[in-house]
Amino acid sequence: MSQMFLRIFFVLYLMIFPSLTHVAQAQSLPPARYATQGGAATGEVVREDGDELQLNVTPCATERVVVIFRKPYTKDPAGTIQCGGVTKALVQAIQR
Repeated sequence: MSQMFLRIFFVLYLMIFPSLTHVAQAQSLPPARYATQGGAATGEVVREDGDELQLNVTPCATERVVVIFRKPYTKDPAGTIQCGGVTKALVQAIQR
């Protein structure tokens, strides 16, 4: 009996407050921002193709913060960092 009430409550809740499910889904995406001219950041390479470089500037945190550089940019090695016993390579990028 109580399971039936819980199911009804859950269905009604989703029907009445659908915007809350959209907010929860939007928060699951990692924050990202584009670098502006002259901007610099140091982090772990998430993805790099010929035209774009994505850097995770919080490589040891559970949530990624990604800075996106578009051509033209420069990229240089910036050492390594230890995160929970794992060594990660860092690079520094500058948006031109």
